[in-house]
Amino acid sequence: MSLRYLGGRLLGTVVTLLGVAVVVFVVLRALPGDTITAKLGTESANLDAGQLAALRHFYGLDRPLPLQFFSWLGGVLTGNLGVSLDTGTPVSTLVAGALPVTVELAVLAMLIATPIGVLAGMLAAGRPGRLRDLSVQGADCSGSRCRSSCWPRCVSPRWPRFSRTSRIPAHMSR
Repeated sequence: MSLRYLGGRLLGTVVTLLGVAVVVFVVLRALPGDTITAKLGTESANLDAGQLAALRHFYGLDRPLPLQFFSWLGGVLTGNLGVSLDTGTPVSTLVAGALPVTVELAVLAMLIATPIGVLAGMLAAGRPGRLRDLSVQGADCSGSRCRSSCWPRCVSPRWPRFSRTSRIPAHMSR
């Protein structure tokens, strides 16, 4: 792999993450209400204008949106995810508390899925284009993780059949 390729991939990743950050920020701001109504609920209607202005200043809601975005992005990049409105504890502490269980669940899922996937792949590769191969492909397509490259094989009326000698799809070898 060339350095130019890796640089392009890294740049694409940064642009994608920045795009996701912008979308998340805009969607959160487009929701009805704000942090104050989320925290206080219907009690926020009982606040006078001075209290509401003080809370908006405390949460930074009185600043322009670009400033709010870069402040939020800077916090995320430095690990400051804010404070939970429910418990008052830092969100990074809550995430760190849930991380061991999440990692354990992910490792367990991989330990279960990897042998099943390898066995199914071996079964399918043993007789390409036959019922066993098509069954494994169909099970893969009907699973919850459907790759975009898989769907055309599942929905196409001309499901590719492999010839016994050339391993080229029959409809391409004519």
